[in-house]
Amino acid sequence: MPHVSGHNIHTDNAASNAASSAYNATAISNASANYPHGVTHEQVKESIKEKVKNILGLTTVPNTPPPGTPWSGMDSSTSTYAANLEGKDKWMYGKEASYHTNMELVNAGYGTYNETTGSFTLSPEGWKLKYGTYTPGEAQNPPAMGSGDPGGILTSIPISNKMLQQQNYIKGAALGLAGAFAGGSLPGIAMRAVSAKSFDAANQKPGEAYETYMNKFKAKQEGKQFTQTSNMYGKSILGLSNEVTKNKEELLGN
Repeated sequence: MPHVSGHNIHTDNAASNAASSAYNATAISNASANYPHGVTHEQVKESIKEKVKNILGLTTVPNTPPPGTPWSGMDSSTSTYAANLEGKDKWMYGKEASYHTNMELVNAGYGTYNETTGSFTLSPEGWKLKYGTYTPGEAQNPPAMGSGDPGGILTSIPISNKMLQQQNYIKGAALGLAGAFAGGSLPGIAMRAVSAKSFDAANQKPGEAYETYMNKFKAKQEGKQFTQTSNMYGKSILGLSNEVTKNKEELLGN
């Protein structure tokens, strides 16, 4: 998990070799070392966001039923995959999105990369560009990839239907376990109810859940309100199980 190192510099670890080897070499960006004088942080953020999407080859495709077939809980208007990802599941691109965001931030002068350890050290400005938030002097708790926060690069890259489905599985397992430990208390009952809903979203209604997710993502990107919040989870919830620890880098891009 990213952490404070001193007061101003933060380390973001990435499996750089595995991530980069999953790509065709021609898809890797060759950005210049720094942006021209006078370019704002906002312009850098937008430029890197689009560059990372292009590196991944993010492609939106229909996920609708065949003509004449009624919609079911499995269907959604669209889904997204990483067309340039090679050698692994193109619908699971969180690790690669994080890696290339880090690399582009380093290329822009917002951090450094250690080839020996495969780790990135982002400046406070780089951290804020990546996640949309930074609190000086405190341990950082970055939001998940695809959360919709327009202030961050990674938060502005949508996740896929499959990534959301996996999140729902993990949330269901984590809250089910926590609810079991909480017994018959009100929090325990509430957690088990949310767990059941998450499993339902993962097993029976993944398309419907993704439709809700994308509507919320687009609303947040445009600075609008969206009231339905059942499919957005923070790392504090996901941290309840070992399965989350194993999968969070892939799912959340951190």
